[in-house]
Amino acid sequence: MNRIQKRYLKDFVLLLLGFSISLSIVFSIIFVVGEMDTIIKKTSSVEALVKVGLLKIPEFMKYILPLACLVSVLLVFGIAARKNEIIIIRSCGVDMRRFLLPIIGVSLVVVVINFVISEMVTPITTERINRMLHKPMKHVVYSAGGVWIRKRGGLIVRAGVFDPYTGSLKRVSLFWIKDGVLIKRMEAESGLWRGHDWALRNLYIYDLNKKRVIRKEKSVIKGVGGIEILKRARKRIDEMSVFSLIKYHNKLKALGVKNIKVSVDVHSRLSYPFTNLFMVLIGLCLSFSLRLLGGLLTMGLGIGIALLYWFSFTMALSFGYAGVVPPWLAGWSIPGLFGIIGLYLYRRIPV
Repeated sequence: MNRIQKRYLKDFVLLLLGFSISLSIVFSIIFVVGEMDTIIKKTSSVEALVKVGLLKIPEFMKYILPLACLVSVLLVFGIAARKNEIIIIRSCGVDMRRFLLPIIGVSLVVVVINFVISEMVTPITTERINRMLHKPMKHVVYSAGGVWIRKRGGLIVRAGVFDPYTGSLKRVSLFWIKDGVLIKRMEAESGLWRGHDWALRNLYIYDLNKKRVIRKEKSVIKGVGGIEILKRARKRIDEMSVFSLIKYHNKLKALGVKNIKVSVDVHSRLSYPFTNLFMVLIGLCLSFSLRLLGGLLTMGLGIGIALLYWFSFTMALSFGYAGVVPPWLAGWSIPGLFGIIGLYLYRRIPV
């Protein structure tokens, strides 16, 4: 790598860091200002505002990095093309595609960094924010894919696996305890969470006092669950890394529970970090083709392309959640399309 490549690489990295960090801080401040009343009400602490703001930065950064990559490339090489530096380099017999390989290499590093931020840092910060803003429910314990609930009157309820989005229940157990002694037990194969009630199917009731077993096809247990329990469970899924999400999805699938949202989220989380690479490839070609644009117009173009990508990506995910397209297609179609466009444009860069 020669001195000219190092100079462009340095400018690109500095702009990338500046844009991503500054915009993440700005969006974090906007979030804290918008949620100030809620945060202070639930924490009774001004210090919590600062903590929430700092913890929110990684979450915003994972979304801003692709935009920062695109804008940084457009500015660095757009200015170089406008000053005829690219023409001078090409006149020396330099292969531009090989000349730009260090930038491509850095974009691959950014892909890894984005994945680490998304799947290792953000789940931890999101969990801490939720712990600060939501008091733990002492009567509820969440297990790996399941939940334990303690109700008044000595009733303890367990769902081995449950889907907080569809309300599906599997391997349900209910225990009635009086004076520290188990008096009745119920085992159900499956069920459905309906508001505060559980509608169970294929169940056995073990009456230990009367020493008998009763089998029922259906039974509704009133006042077992709660909407807040479902909301907390959904937040726990949002806190999961993609690795935990895959394990959770496989567990649901093995028990016959179909959760399209989780499947779509797995594919989207795996595909999104590659957006950084595609944005760099597109930005390199555009910066050479549109060398007469000024700095503000270049930044506006970058923001426009990023908004188009996010809109298309969000639409594809919506189709996936609705079951219109398969989960893998919803998660990979737009990144794949932009990847093909980026590679095609990069191949068209004059050597």
